[in-house]
Amino acid sequence: MFWVLPPVTPCVPGGCCPCLPPPNPPSWLGCPQEYLDFRKERSRMLLSRRNQLLLEFSFWNEPLPRRGPNIYELRTYKLKPGTMIEWGNNWARAIKYRQENQEAVGGFFSQIGELYVVHHLWAYRDLQSREETRNAAWRKRGWDENVYYTALAR
Repeated sequence: MFWVLPPVTPCVPGGCCPCLPPPNPPSWLGCPQEYLDFRKERSRMLLSRRNQLLLEFSFWNEPLPRRGPNIYELRTYKLKPGTMIEWGNNWARAIKYRQENQEAVGGFFSQIGELYVVHHLWAYRDLQSREETRNAAWRKRGWDENVYYTALAR
């Protein structure tokens, strides 16, 4: 069961919070008609929507802006319940093998929403760079062993 709670403080001027408005907001929210029209138009384009609130793994770099253009790969893993600590410990060792090219943008895990979900975000100059970087990681002694143990947690 999910509850939609009004925000304590408005997140945009005028009191309408785009992250939490109910489908027919009460007048006390003060949503401008322009925003309500936008929501109606947006609903014609969406098949589904899912939100998660995430925390970053402490062993990953802080996500920073990148010089581009880049392609980004978002990998999502659904873990078996009870394996998050084991997953994190193995990736804390494994991530050092992927830091040379600065392709590791961030590693996050779900805190609110669907639990036991991990996201890794990687940046590459192009698809060739992605292939070369990933192949180079597999040639490094230790990468395969650490990644093997993370596969067991899935």
